[in-house]
Amino acid sequence: MKKRRLNYIDMAKGLGIIMVTYGHITDVGNPIDVWMSTFKITIFFIISGYMVNLLNSYKNISFVDYVKKIFGSIMVPYFSFSILGTAFRFLLFLAKDQDNYKDFLADYVYSTLTLRGATTLWFLPCLFLGLTLLYVVLKKKNKYVIGLTLIWPLIAAYGASLLLGYMEQNLSKFYFILLSYPLLTVAKAIVAVWFLLIGYFSYSILSKLQGKYYRFGLGVLLSLITIYLSRFTSGIDFNNMALGNIPFLFYMLGITGSIGAILVFEFLEHYFKLELFTYFGKNSLILMATQRIFCVINVAYAGWDKVAHMEPTLNFRYYFDCLAILIIVLLMEYTIIEFINSRAPRIMGRRPTGL
Repeated sequence: MKKRRLNYIDMAKGLGIIMVTYGHITDVGNPIDVWMSTFKITIFFIISGYMVNLLNSYKNISFVDYVKKIFGSIMVPYFSFSILGTAFRFLLFLAKDQDNYKDFLADYVYSTLTLRGATTLWFLPCLFLGLTLLYVVLKKKNKYVIGLTLIWPLIAAYGASLLLGYMEQNLSKFYFILLSYPLLTVAKAIVAVWFLLIGYFSYSILSKLQGKYYRFGLGVLLSLITIYLSRFTSGIDFNNMALGNIPFLFYMLGITGSIGAILVFEFLEHYFKLELFTYFGKNSLILMATQRIFCVINVAYAGWDKVAHMEPTLNFRYYFDCLAILIIVLLMEYTIIEFINSRAPRIMGRRPTGL
């Protein structure tokens, strides 16, 4: 079945990627950042699983064809941006006359090959591996396999977090990198398939709830629960398998925040266009892949700090500064997105229009 665009899904993805971008701008553990960290990544997994169920995209396709399909849309951009980003960073090293470029190149190449991913590119192989595992689980059509998939990722993730902490304390930097990169790839994919499966079943459950006002009310309730309970968690960094001081809240709020956003946007799309969220939701992969490896955020941050002097303490001015930098980043990314979509679609695994 051909995938169709749903505005509320694009809006929810837009919220997610804007939260990710804001999180890369702010470096103070403020309440807004803590709240966003509870679901700014998991919302993409929840939505992907939700859409798999909505479109039945796995049922009438073989495993090989399915992998080819998602490889083209996820892993082709991953390798494209990895190569381009590594070349870009290498040129920066040469421009600054730094002599440690060999270590940099080794790290970026190893990150790419182990699917650990350089900077924000880690998300793409994580999603690819998660969707592949989801296909296998769903094709089994076995309640015990599905039940096990809802349990063992939680145990494996906890074990991986402990192991990573032990390795960091007891191994040299070289061996820690050597072993932790592939471990992180596997661990994050395991957690990803859990959220994907939650998203898949969420669609089945929510489809039984009729009435847009009931669905909207549930969305608002779930969103308020997420905001309130985020006060009790901290230290979430899914990229490095840090699930916060209370891992249970990471999983719970990842669900409530994501489902809440989907239902709220589903209601709002009937009354508001919210084109900012829709546009960046449609192009979330490009924004995710380019904002850090091509130093877009660094340039925006340095520029704003140069003309306005970034506020280092947590107050109203700090939030204003972060918002200003976010706007600059999104304006810069708009140019990048438009260029890639119109002039270089092969980077995204797409053919140029007309071919």
